[in-house]
Amino acid sequence: MNSRWMRIACIGLAVVALMCFGIGSATAANCPVKAPAGLLESGTLIVGTALDSAPMSFMGPGNRPTGIDVELARAIADTMCLQPKFLNITFTGLLPALGAKKVDILIARLGITEERKKAFDFVPYFLAGVQLITKKDSNLYFNQESDVCGYSTSLQDGSVEMVALERVKDKCPPNRPMTLKMYPNNNEALEQLRKGTTQVAFVDYPIASYVTSQTQMFQVASPILSGDGPGTPRHRDGVVVRKGDKEMYSAVEQSIKILQANGTYQKILAQFSLLGGYFDLSKEKY
Repeated sequence: MNSRWMRIACIGLAVVALMCFGIGSATAANCPVKAPAGLLESGTLIVGTALDSAPMSFMGPGNRPTGIDVELARAIADTMCLQPKFLNITFTGLLPALGAKKVDILIARLGITEERKKAFDFVPYFLAGVQLITKKDSNLYFNQESDVCGYSTSLQDGSVEMVALERVKDKCPPNRPMTLKMYPNNNEALEQLRKGTTQVAFVDYPIASYVTSQTQMFQVASPILSGDGPGTPRHRDGVVVRKGDKEMYSAVEQSIKILQANGTYQKILAQFSLLGGYFDLSKEKY
């Protein structure tokens, strides 16, 4: 190639580089929310979730992750002009994965508790709750957690439900002990109820609502409970960020407020028939 054509080629490459730089800058400038620094992968929001609990997070048609948590994570990433990338992690491994910087955030029906807040920060996004379910022919109904005394109950290890029942377990009468059987996910807890290994399953209320609407085998067997005893408010699920990561926290918080203001958040809840879980960041204290 002669020097003239080399100069033309170099000029062309420079123009392309400038154009690409300009496009990228314009895209970043037009993002509703500035992407936080320190992302594990440039241009990507790596989201830790547990794809085992419809309708919050599960594998949908075409082996595509979906559910309230997943669709909200996609929308959050979009407001930051980022591509979402999902890592499917067992429930008990979620918080350790965030602490070890395997993911940027967690969104996996993680209830906000005082104990968890000691190590992580939470942006609330869903008014949750817990619910007991049984087989339809059981004729069982429970008004509160302590009513489970005398029954075997399957539940997810490390969950809010586990904490709620362990809190009252020792108060059961000696002749009516509470038997708790822990499993790695809600699907397995429900499978044990189906098989008759347990008499009751204790799961998040969205899961209870979804499962009882999808099958004639199960029925809701309690009101929506808080997990903290009678008269206490329902707990909130939160997007989890590393403790003290103010930039990520602010970006997620801004994103959710924008999604609530433009109606995207409400559409996601309605898609899975769970508008009862609406949590308004602009009005609620958190």
